Formats: sequence, C-alpha cells, structure tokens
Amino acid sequence: AVAAELASAGVRRGCTLGLATDWGSGAAVVSKSTRKWPKLAQALCEGCRAACPGFTFTSIQVNLNVKYRLHSDGFDAGPSRMVALGNFSKGRLWLHNAGSNSWELLDVHDRWLAFDGRELHLTEDWHGQERYSLVFFTNYGWNDPDHRLNPDDREALEDLGFPWPEQRDIFH
Repeated sequence: AVAAELASAGVRRGCTLGLATDWGSGAAVVSKSTRKWPKLAQALCEGCRAACPGFTFTSIQVNLNVKYRLHSDGFDAGPSRMVALGNFSKGRLWLHNAGSNSWELLDVHDRWLAFDGRELHLTEDWHGQERYSLVFFTNYGWNDPDHRLNPDDREALEDLGFPWPEQRDIFH
C-alpha cells in the first residue's frame, strides 16, 4: 500500500539494502535501510536467489522512479543482476560493451539481466507512474582488509539471506 502511494505521488527515491560504505570512514557497514526494513531485504534476497541460483551478492540497490544518467558502478566487486518491476513501458537499460565498443538496449521489465556494472549504462525514459528497479551486486568493501566488516554484521546479513561471495565470485 505504501509503495503504491509513493508511486502515484510521483516519488523518486532509492536506497541500498545490505552492505554499504560509510563514506566518512570508508568502512563496510550494514545500511540504515537494512536496519529499517529487514523483512524487505529478506524478501528481495529470497527472490533473487530463486531467480538466479548460485549468484552471490552483498547489496541491493532499490529504486522507485529513478532514472540514472550515464554512469558506471566502478566500485562493484563482482557481477550484477537486475530486474525492473511495475506499471510502465520502455524504461530499458542502455548497456555499453567496452570489448566491442558497442551499445545494447536491454528490456529489464519483469526480466532478469546479468551484467557488469563497471560498464557504462543508463536508464531509458519510461511511461507510467511506477518503475521499480532492483540491482543486486557485491560491494567492494565485502572483504576489504583495511575496513573489515564486523563479523556480527556479516552474520546478520547472511541471516537475512544475502548469499555471501567467495573469492572466486568476484572480479580479479
């Protein structure tokens, strides 16, 4: 009910669930949004694990009606998965492929996409009042020896269903 009210009011917002970076200290921490909405984090983890078995991640970017300009997620430690949900049309993902120096327009509406968030990408304009995008990824601080995650925090995230990565799951 709250989600529908926000969408119909034209609200644009985003939050990160799971592991986040405290930009003041650089430490890897459990996000404030995770502490506020643990059941949402748990449900989204369950959904991704069901749709993408074997995929590991520490974080989920949840967006409502957010249109991203051209950017790359330069601090992603591993591959990403994405899906967009809601009552909208268009709103596809433009994704650059550095290897072939080409662009591809990908439909992510009710479709899971595996991609490398370090590649340039942006959101196409859409029509409709409600576009949720969910991006599952591994935060670069997941195993940072300089900013070790508190073991209790890691355990809390794993208890919510975050399938913690192994070294083999990340970019090298």
